[in-house]
Amino acid sequence: DTILVKSVALALVASALAHGTKQVSLLGLAAVIVGYQALGGAYEALKAGSFQAALGDWTLGWPGLLIQWAGGALLLGLWKNRSDSRRQ
Repeated sequence: DTILVKSVALALVASALAHGTKQVSLLGLAAVIVGYQALGGAYEALKAGSFQAALGDWTLGWPGLLIQWAGGALLLGLWKNRSDSRRQ
């Protein structure tokens, strides 16, 4: 159920950021990743009754967070280049 909560949090945070900024950026991508992890971590802490459980996700999972950011940046760059080439 933590995966489901994080998935919903990802959709909500991304939607809120996109609605508010009306643009896509690397900083925005990082904010979405940190936002959904924070919400998911809060849920996990409440569920487990321990802040340490939520902190473990950040401690062990930071390489995955960087991979999400780099992969997202790569995909967004490819998408932008594809969009630019269609306009010409």
